[in-house]
Amino acid sequence: MLNCKQVTEQTSEYIDGNVTGLGKVRIKFHLLMCKHCRGFVKKIRITKSVVGKLSFAPVDKSKIDDIMDRIERDQKE
Repeated sequence: MLNCKQVTEQTSEYIDGNVTGLGKVRIKFHLLMCKHCRGFVKKIRITKSVVGKLSFAPVDKSKIDDIMDRIERDQKE
């Protein structure tokens, strides 16, 4: 049986449908037994759903470069 750490490490892959066969069965079995992991998986599903609905405006590459330069400069100080 998987432990909670193993389930949380595989949650994104599980939600995305990238866990198959015995791995999927093991996760489902753990979720049947563990209400904490069921809650965790539910929250990750909701989060992925909400983030997937957001639309982000394109960002000018020069702005990204400027921000990265500032970060590097701040780290040197």
